[in-house]
Amino acid sequence: MNKESIVKPSQIENISNQDRMILYLWSEVSNKEECKFGDHFLYANKNLNEELPTYIRQSLGRRKDLFDDGKILIHCYWDATEWAKNNCIDRFKPHGKVDDFIRKKVGYVKQNDVHYVSAEKMESLVNSILYGSNRRQTFSPRQEQINAIEKSYNYYLNGGNDFLFNCKMRFGKTLATYWLTKRLGCKKILILTYKPQVDVEWEKYLSDIEGHIDFEGYGFVHALNHSKENPIKLNDDKNTAVFASFQDIIGKNMNGQIKDKFKFLFDTEFDFIAIDEAHFGASTPKALEVINKLKYKYKLMLSGTPLDLLMGGEYNEKNTYTWSYIDEQKNRKLEEIGGWKSDIYRSLAVMNMITYELSDDVIKDADCYDEKEYLTLNKFFHANDKYEFKNAISVELWLDLLCSKDERIYASPFNNNLLANNLNVMYWYLGSVNSCAAMKRMLEKHVFYKKYHIVPAYSDNEGLGKNTIELVKKAIYQNEKVIILSCRKLNTGVTIPELTTVFMLNDCASPEDYWQTVFRCQSPWVERVGNTTIFKKENCFVVDFNPNRALKSVYNYCDILSKKEQSIKESIRETLDVMKVFAYEKNKLINITADNFAKIIEAAINPTESVSIFESDRKSTR
Repeated sequence: MNKESIVKPSQIENISNQDRMILYLWSEVSNKEECKFGDHFLYANKNLNEELPTYIRQSLGRRKDLFDDGKILIHCYWDATEWAKNNCIDRFKPHGKVDDFIRKKVGYVKQNDVHYVSAEKMESLVNSILYGSNRRQTFSPRQEQINAIEKSYNYYLNGGNDFLFNCKMRFGKTLATYWLTKRLGCKKILILTYKPQVDVEWEKYLSDIEGHIDFEGYGFVHALNHSKENPIKLNDDKNTAVFASFQDIIGKNMNGQIKDKFKFLFDTEFDFIAIDEAHFGASTPKALEVINKLKYKYKLMLSGTPLDLLMGGEYNEKNTYTWSYIDEQKNRKLEEIGGWKSDIYRSLAVMNMITYELSDDVIKDADCYDEKEYLTLNKFFHANDKYEFKNAISVELWLDLLCSKDERIYASPFNNNLLANNLNVMYWYLGSVNSCAAMKRMLEKHVFYKKYHIVPAYSDNEGLGKNTIELVKKAIYQNEKVIILSCRKLNTGVTIPELTTVFMLNDCASPEDYWQTVFRCQSPWVERVGNTTIFKKENCFVVDFNPNRALKSVYNYCDILSKKEQSIKESIRETLDVMKVFAYEKNKLINITADNFAKIIEAAINPTESVSIFESDRKSTR
């Protein structure tokens, strides 16, 4: 694997125990046709993130104000230590002019260290010299990705053929998979999924310019671009990844037979097959029928929430690599303790879960109980085919109380300091298309909520276009406040950076569905202003109006993902150390500790009643 790396300033690892040769590239914001390329000898024990920007600023001389005013953009820099030692050792020293050595090979020199070429073009040219490729992505795997690759590689090498990457979103499962196939020497790779929108991720790392240098010469074949007249053909001498959705494969031709373009699929002996978003449909009879017909050497399942797969017993400690929210947040906490000198994990916001109950005033006249006398959100928000709520008066009262400015009247997310400025872009997850449509109409007429732009992310998006994610992006670009209403769409496999809060307003009971949905609000939201990286989302929020379901979901998450020989209580304590869980009782927001959480689950009673018990316990010990 490639050891050298090209990285953005916020991503570079701070290695301080050796002298290093750093190459850098910057340009003036106002001039995209020129860039400046140079080198800097970084002494051991110097912090790159601090020293290099300072060095570039000093090099501007009397023009330092350009840097201070954010008019200078540092595009990238390379740690070229090993390359310099191998190719021009006499220049590996202060003022060694490694940049001049490279500059002669690159060309486009205007004067001194200024090049008459765009920064993007210059980046590719330098990459072609350093790595023999003009691809822009050259970073190395993170340690957790290396661990996943090593564990799965050794498992396959010892005779196993079915492995699971149980890795949370933002782990980099796609790249880790490609690195694994390269390590195994696989040439014929098949990627299957029930979520065809993930094709972009799989294709981009193999593309000519934006792709990763480690996969130079790899081919990407998208089944949608092929037909009977244009069949898929694999070159035995070339590494090729074929991408197809289960929906496309399962579909039949006019004669009710398998599509002609897929006949090769079941005749080909694949080296490696990857099932992406495996939690979504990969265990259905039709998907299993496809998988069982395939010929392959290795199989890899990928999912951020494969809870059903783990509970099924087929995957265990031996054939599973797990990277969870807990692992990620532990690393984030270490970065924070270190003063963010490294901020690889900083963009992954801390999860805050807040449980509310529908108040007695809201539900007293509503039809919202099932046959076992349990309150259900689906019944409370039930709507008919005319998009009218059955409990319209109660729902409207709930909306009124929800936006109350006075927490003494009703404590809600909208008057809570913890959520201040985090309710501009929200995702409301309801139980049906009718409920979403009824909610849209009620919100648009409400004096408070009509200041939000409502995105109908359900059914046909109310005729606004088929591309739901583009509708959302456009709404966020054009409006400061947005509520996305959905009963299924956008709750898995999509990234909405500005989304900070999820409202759970249905009876979703599936652990996989629940965690896929709530993790949508944790997507990184990072912006570059000049040479400063701004992390715009340090916290994200889940507001669940079914307290029992919320706490049960956390419990199940802890139980299923608990490590070998780790008790459930230890797993809960570890989780609540990096995920804050709150419950409202009598307009008070109570932080549920690990000890209290365990009591709630063991008692199997209403969490807010339990909170009252805990308050009594605290009073008795004073």
